Amino acid sequence: MEASLTPRRAWATTAVRAQVRQWSTYYTTRILWSADDAPSPPPPSEARVLDALEALAVVDIAQRGTAPHGLAVGLTLLDAVERLRRETGFVAAPAADLERHHRVIARRVYTGVRDAIDALPALPWAQALVAEVIADVDRRVPTRHGGGAAARRARDLQRTVAAQVATAGDGEFLPRVARGLWDTEVQAIVALRRAVAQGGDPRAELDQLAAITRTRRALRLDRAQLVAMLAGGA
Repeated sequence: MEASLTPRRAWATTAVRAQVRQWSTYYTTRILWSADDAPSPPPPSEARVLDALEALAVVDIAQRGTAPHGLAVGLTLLDAVERLRRETGFVAAPAADLERHHRVIARRVYTGVRDAIDALPALPWAQALVAEVIADVDRRVPTRHGGGAAARRARDLQRTVAAQVATAGDGEFLPRVARGLWDTEVQAIVALRRAVAQGGDPRAELDQLAAITRTRRALRLDRAQLVAMLAGGA
């Protein structure tokens, strides 16, 4: 069975969803059957496959997050996981107790996304984001806040944007929000990398990145558009 991801669709949530279901079914019918006449067990939990995918995305950001391709792969997978969880009602669960087949399926999906994105020229938004992540590290940003503070920031982000809508003058709102979303994502990536390096739990940073993704989606802005807006306001 060949993965159907292509470079053009590698970051599409629909493609990631299809791959999760395709490989889950494949694993059930080809691997878990003990005999030809045995009934097939239920497919592995898609919720747990998403947990495993998220864990792989964290590894990519931790290990390759200062290179455009690595950061693009990690953030692309996190975006897809966040949207699929919201659409299905799945809640993130710890990766420590994942079963082997969840990790195997997630690795199949991850490999398809990674190979497709790595085959492309570096995405401009990823290049811009990496430059600021490196600059933020060089500025020695403050140590990450505790999980409670980060979780509150994640919950408050959309309310903050709503307040900016109410107070911004003509032509000010989108540039102001673009800068706020961009800077917040940079800081969350830096904090996530630091958390992993220190052996900590990056859940608060993942929640913050998910909140940024939801806010950006609500505004119908992608990272490429943010980069263009920031460049136009420079």
